[in-house]
Amino acid sequence: PVKALNLTEEGVITLQYALLKAIESDYSIEPVEIDARLMGSTESKNILIYESAEGSIGVLKDIVKNPAILREIFLKSYEICGYDYSTKQDKYPERPKASYDDLLSYYNQMDHLKINRHSIKEALELLIVSNPDDTDGGTYEEKYENLKKNLHQKSPGELQLLNYLFENGYRLPDYTNYNMEDFFVQPDLLCLLYV
Repeated sequence: PVKALNLTEEGVITLQYALLKAIESDYSIEPVEIDARLMGSTESKNILIYESAEGSIGVLKDIVKNPAILREIFLKSYEICGYDYSTKQDKYPERPKASYDDLLSYYNQMDHLKINRHSIKEALELLIVSNPDDTDGGTYEEKYENLKKNLHQKSPGELQLLNYLFENGYRLPDYTNYNMEDFFVQPDLLCLLYV
């Protein structure tokens, strides 16, 4: 949700490299195994992260299946940028806006002048406290099992859709058969949007 983070072009580029560095670090993979591209209109760029190694190394699938890992990636990105999350302070105030000790690399030379670790501090703090797919600390599989408990037994379509989402690694709904009394409805599957 780059637009919701109110990032400049410099910030989007920096966030892209911070996330890549964090994934590389957490999964001990080489920079050539994962890559990112900016997509979308100039005023609303988004980041597409993809596995660039031949075949699949399974990193992104692991992140999708275990959303708690995403928070760890945001925390690692914050740390890579030189910040301490417990104090929200810059651990290296003397360090320039980017260096080879944090975000710069051989692979992002074309963007060296645009990378600025200070431009994403607030955005990373928002991402760290966000809850992209609340699993109450559980795994993707545990969330799936909990959602199945509230399905109507007489409505096989609910189970079919939930099974399809689970089997393909898509985001699971937040609730099944949630009673929205104020609106006089009870949707079969409910997904909350975080903006």
